[in-house]
Amino acid sequence: MLLPALLAPALDELALRLDPEGDGPCHLHLVALTGRLLCGGGWAAGHRCAGAEPLATGRTGAYDESTVRKAARSLTAQGAVAVAEDLLQKQVHRATGKASVEAFTDLYDQVYWTKKNAWAAPVGSLGNRLLACVYFGMTFVRPEDGPCLAYHVSWHKPASPLLDAVQVLHGDERRHRWLLQHVSVHILDRGTQGDPALSWMLEQGIPYLTLAQRSVQWKRYRSPTHHTPTGVPIFDRPDERLHEAVMGIDGRITEPRVVIFPARPEQGDNNGRAVVYRTAARLSGEQIEELDGTYKARWPNNENPIKALVAVGFGCNLDRTLAPTTSRGHDGQVARLEQAITEHDDKLAKWPEPTTSKEAKKRATEEKRRANKETKLAAVQRGAEEKGSRVDEGAEHLCKVLTMLLWNALALLLWKSPVEAVRTMTLGRVCELLVRQSALAVVEAGRVTLWVEAVGSVEDRGHQAEVVRLVNEARLRVRGSVLRVKIRDPAGKQQVVRVSA
Repeated sequence: MLLPALLAPALDELALRLDPEGDGPCHLHLVALTGRLLCGGGWAAGHRCAGAEPLATGRTGAYDESTVRKAARSLTAQGAVAVAEDLLQKQVHRATGKASVEAFTDLYDQVYWTKKNAWAAPVGSLGNRLLACVYFGMTFVRPEDGPCLAYHVSWHKPASPLLDAVQVLHGDERRHRWLLQHVSVHILDRGTQGDPALSWMLEQGIPYLTLAQRSVQWKRYRSPTHHTPTGVPIFDRPDERLHEAVMGIDGRITEPRVVIFPARPEQGDNNGRAVVYRTAARLSGEQIEELDGTYKARWPNNENPIKALVAVGFGCNLDRTLAPTTSRGHDGQVARLEQAITEHDDKLAKWPEPTTSKEAKKRATEEKRRANKETKLAAVQRGAEEKGSRVDEGAEHLCKVLTMLLWNALALLLWKSPVEAVRTMTLGRVCELLVRQSALAVVEAGRVTLWVEAVGSVEDRGHQAEVVRLVNEARLRVRGSVLRVKIRDPAGKQQVVRVSA
């Protein structure tokens, strides 16, 4: 009941855009689906923990799990994913305002165990064993004085590179312009450090910061441009592998750079090993002097949020159908062959008609090379769909976007607390303290009071009371009634959390 109340405005808008007439059960299905997102299991597990659902839907009982599953798939077929993504971005835009933000993008691989013939990819967390899975591109943003917010999730085939996620992220023109206007630095894993990927990002004006897959000795360099707080030299140089500079959206020129940064600055001159950062961001002198900390911000703002989401069911396989499709490697091979054929066509179109036997022989050789490429392309395409892969057609993508909406709503709510442990609380921790606690609901005219069981330890009770205070101050509503949460003392002495008017 609490989760749909947190997302009430977004769910109302989502239902209105999908069902303008408002004569269907679209809104009730969205409320039921949202209330089951953080159950930590699949559809059946969500049904088992839906005891408070009738209070949010007004029905006499909870929906059957098959009904919610079919409704979610039907909503996806109606375009609910695109609408939910738009609401997610609007949520972030309102929360950040005109503030500058840092962006973080990484790939999350979700394992799918199957005995069917399917495309697979290495999953690092499981010892790089080959498994059928799906790659999801996850993007988070964080303002200088605000919580980490989920911004976008994209669906990819197994073994897709990180560049695919960045391209989908910037594929929408409205999203692309907002990112260029507000993102000061876009921190990426070393999976995007190749020249083709960085060249594409440079052309788009993306202020990337990534780590090259090599190390150097900083003692071989001369004329340092900066120094770390411990006095170790830093060398900021033009990126010789990317010569072009681009004009940003603000009219300023952006030049690709490499920064030679000491790997162990705390050891001073005793350790000459350095790492190489590649960037197109306009970094200040202070940021360069602490560049290792700037880059490592991707752990608390990207890696840890993904793990926290997975802990509450984000990684559940809610759709298990495999569809015949091509692999990521096959797609790349086809794209390279098509590009080669196009280059041959352009070259042949520029050649004049041969007037000598030598020129005719050269043209015939070029035509033969093109024909060989076409033959190879046809052979590659014939065996394209011999294996299966999970495709973005079911309810899982919609559930992931709704979960990210919940992540942001809770993050913005908890950020108002003066208690640091509450401000940085994960979704799993909120579920332990409040969402999954046994509760007694008292329904009155215009008010629903939820008496929640108190947790065991004294420290946890303090955090629980603080979360309850924040929820009550938000003045959430359930079917038009004000929702109030109170803590029920297990000893029988009830505790009422007082809030200001």
